[in-house]
Amino acid sequence: MRPAPISDERLASIRALSLAVLVPQSETWSGPARRRATVYARMFAPVLRELLDEIAELDADLDSAEAELAAERARAERLAARLPRPTPRSRPSITRRAGGRWQVRWSEDGGRRRSATVSTKHEARQYADYLMDLARRGGAR
Repeated sequence: MRPAPISDERLASIRALSLAVLVPQSETWSGPARRRATVYARMFAPVLRELLDEIAELDADLDSAEAELAAERARAERLAARLPRPTPRSRPSITRRAGGRWQVRWSEDGGRRRSATVSTKHEARQYADYLMDLARRGGAR
């Protein structure tokens, strides 16, 4: 998430080297300390202005990239709407039943729910793997 942009007024104050904006706590400083800080701010003025120009350029580039991304996202959504929706393939589930037996449940392509009961967990896993292989190959179940 992007932070709120610096306001144009604040950028103008920074560009004008307003010490109160550059260093807000300078209001509590003594007169000589503020003058010394102002001298340092003027010494760094070229660098500060270059940084502000770079920020403005990067902000414009970011806005342009965001607009391009939004256009591409809208295009992708339009194209995706034209594609047929694949039927979801459910993964077989394995649950333990009363009496120590194991149940494998799955859905067929037509939406019909099916199940099979086996005696061991190992058999249930093997059967679930078999069903997944069948589904990958477009098999009957």
